[in-house]
Amino acid sequence: MGTLRFLLMVTWAAWIWLELVAVAAPTIVDHLRGRGERQDGGSIAVLLVCVGVAFVAAVRIARLPFGALPGPPEAQLACGLVVMWAGLALRAWSIHHLGGLFRAIVVIQPDHRLVTTGIRARVRHPVYLGHLSEMLAWSLGTGLLVCWLLTAFAIVTGAVMIRMEDAELEKRFGAEFIAYRREVPAILPIVRLG
Repeated sequence: MGTLRFLLMVTWAAWIWLELVAVAAPTIVDHLRGRGERQDGGSIAVLLVCVGVAFVAAVRIARLPFGALPGPPEAQLACGLVVMWAGLALRAWSIHHLGGLFRAIVVIQPDHRLVTTGIRARVRHPVYLGHLSEMLAWSLGTGLLVCWLLTAFAIVTGAVMIRMEDAELEKRFGAEFIAYRREVPAILPIVRLG
């Protein structure tokens, strides 16, 4: 269990780094510099409400006298760590692939273009897929009911956010985005063999 605890600590550090450096920092720097045309369409309000509701629900549910899955905690943690690293890698790759275009909220920049290559040729919203993988990792790794409920909540709120982002992308890119949306699924990737 000592090795797993060390890996858990490293995973926490990687997750915090990804959230602060790759997700929050570019958005904050853009805001301070006044760059880009903010087109969040209310997504920031939805996001803040969802985080608040999830936090309150998690605190309440975590205090209930039940909620852990049966089974060896070491196996659950090891499984959760594997899925977490897959999610972190997918989100990092997705953010890197967008270059300087990724922001935590929808921001249309002067040089904005529709990216349909790389991972985005198989899935339109790989960052959400990575985040869902991370939520599943917490659920698998802890086995706690509260984590499973938060994962379900993340699926619902992610669907709302995807619809909002798709509407902004359709408004900005028109027929090009409509054709892309018709060909590439939002979350579950296309797997082409051969």
